[in-house]
Amino acid sequence: MGKPSVLIPFPHATNDHQTENAKVLSRSGAAVMISDSDVNAQNLMSVLTGLLNRDKLNDMARAARLQGRPDAARRIVDQIYELTGAK
Repeated sequence: MGKPSVLIPFPHATNDHQTENAKVLSRSGAAVMISDSDVNAQNLMSVLTGLLNRDKLNDMARAARLQGRPDAARRIVDQIYELTGAK
């Protein structure tokens, strides 16, 4: 969707996959990640205040759009067909 985001991954998810996904988006500039253990009112306010800059949000949105895969559903179905021999 190309939207900037603040991500607080659930640390007890299987294999901590939410943190790994959040790191990818954070490194690309599409999101800001706050670890669950670091969430408090002061940290959250600091992050949100830093995002009041329109240019920063536009940059994050651009980075988020670059991470998107709008054709993901079609690609998954194509792979299923290929693997199963169905069509």
